[in-house]
Amino acid sequence: MARPRTGPGASGMDPWHTLCALRPVLHEWAIVVVLFLCTGLLLYFCPPHCRFFVPNDPTLSYPMAQAEEVPVWLLNVISFPIPLAGIAITIRFGWAESLAMKMHTACLCFAQAMALTVLLTTMGKLSAGRLRP
Repeated sequence: MARPRTGPGASGMDPWHTLCALRPVLHEWAIVVVLFLCTGLLLYFCPPHCRFFVPNDPTLSYPMAQAEEVPVWLLNVISFPIPLAGIAITIRFGWAESLAMKMHTACLCFAQAMALTVLLTTMGKLSAGRLRP
């Protein structure tokens, strides 16, 4: 009777082999990290553009509806797990040659899109400095 395998290679994948398999895409994940770091640095070091305004300006006289505001934590909950769940369901029930590689590629594309969107939105908000009702 064969003895069951235990330890780091128990799943049949050597950790070194896994690292070598991921090496071609490590630079792409590094781009995601750099984009998020740029966003953080931009928010930390760059003050928003301030415009002069008159308090009784009729274009700014709309009442603020606090009930319709979406908090940042809820935005992160909605914008990350729900699309990732959709990607996972699509890949799981779609036909695929390599399920793990398709999932990795989909998650990488999603992460790059989110990082670029957050960076560009932050840059636009800081540079415009427009007053919003």
